[in-house]
Amino acid sequence: MTAFLENEYQRSFYTLVRSANTIDGLMGKAMVSNDPQHGLSLMNDLQQQSFTEVSSLSTLPLESESLVRVSSYFNQLGDYASTLADKLAAGQSLSSEDQEQLNNIRAKIQEVEAIVTRLEAEIANGNLALITDGRTPLQGAIVEVAGELDDASMDSPMNYFSEMQDRLSLEAEMNYDGAYSIHMSERVAKSLVPGEDVGREAALQTASEFAQLMAGEGWQLAGESQIGINSAIPAYAFDFSHPDQEQNVSLRVVVSKSGGKVISAYNSRSATESETPMADTDILAKIDELFAAAGYPQMELISRKTDNNRLILKYAATDGEILYYPDSVQITAAQDTGEVLAFWAQDYWMNTSDRDLEDPQITAEDAQGGLHSSLSVDSGRLALVMDEAGKEILCHEFRAKNGEEEYMVYIDGTSGNEHDILSRMTTEDGGFYTR
Repeated sequence: MTAFLENEYQRSFYTLVRSANTIDGLMGKAMVSNDPQHGLSLMNDLQQQSFTEVSSLSTLPLESESLVRVSSYFNQLGDYASTLADKLAAGQSLSSEDQEQLNNIRAKIQEVEAIVTRLEAEIANGNLALITDGRTPLQGAIVEVAGELDDASMDSPMNYFSEMQDRLSLEAEMNYDGAYSIHMSERVAKSLVPGEDVGREAALQTASEFAQLMAGEGWQLAGESQIGINSAIPAYAFDFSHPDQEQNVSLRVVVSKSGGKVISAYNSRSATESETPMADTDILAKIDELFAAAGYPQMELISRKTDNNRLILKYAATDGEILYYPDSVQITAAQDTGEVLAFWAQDYWMNTSDRDLEDPQITAEDAQGGLHSSLSVDSGRLALVMDEAGKEILCHEFRAKNGEEEYMVYIDGTSGNEHDILSRMTTEDGGFYTR
């Protein structure tokens, strides 16, 4: 088994080396290409090679913050290449800013390539080896052929990855519109004021009231802490116990410092199988009451499934005309009693805001007319969706069928372009839509 793992580590490492070399070459070609179609092909190849690099890194027996940063950078690069590919596919050319950014990124990649090449030479010369040293894959690491691992004066492969991390600093060279862009990690809650603090007493009052809404009266404070100090939503966390509950049953409510909003709540009680479970309609009615009591606007159920005697539900805000998918809340309820076991509202408070949306430039009729002829539309409505870069887009949403297959199609209300298509996957508990 050890020999097999060592061979796998060797294969992953040399794939990493080849990918680094290939990425450098692809970026060089992209910077001098004057053919949009060839540029598109190069960007697609660059995306694939970047994700190959991430895959190779993930299978190496390394446990290090350095490895996480290096992987994150190549994820960013792959996503950035995808963004440029979309631009080229739309008939646009790479701007001077794109070219400058590619040049800066390539300089970083060449530094990484040089580090990997040095490491490769050390392995080839027999000074370092990719071995598990008799440990499990999770405990293993790239280690020296000889010498003590804890001797800081000795050269170690981890030093090479730390050097890569230093080269791949969190500078703004990949601050683009994409899922891995730096600006996505710097997002703030739109409806909460940074730095504001309602104070411990007000937060505790909110948590106590929400605990009662979730699971009835009688919950007593058993512990508290402050969490997420450096996150987008710093918060107070309050733990409650109940004298009539089993000793290991507890309830935790997390309240944001800014605004005093319930970000999440968890009830540790297990959902048990019951011969007379509560009807789903009654559970949904209880959740509607909880939303109303907690001060939420009208919320619409957008997905549901069952798992281990639990009903897992997702809601989105609506004003009756538009469904606001970014403003979502996920709830888990026990099917035996209808009691709420989990309440997750971070997405809601990160995204909800006083929006001033303009009417779509594309009418519903024109949007529907642009659908594929094989689709039979069951219903349509306006929906606000969010792309991977965090940009909100007002779309016409159509629920449609192609034979027995069901789809949700989203047409951009401004451009009339097809923004997304979700297909319905059928399961024992009804099904869900997925990309």
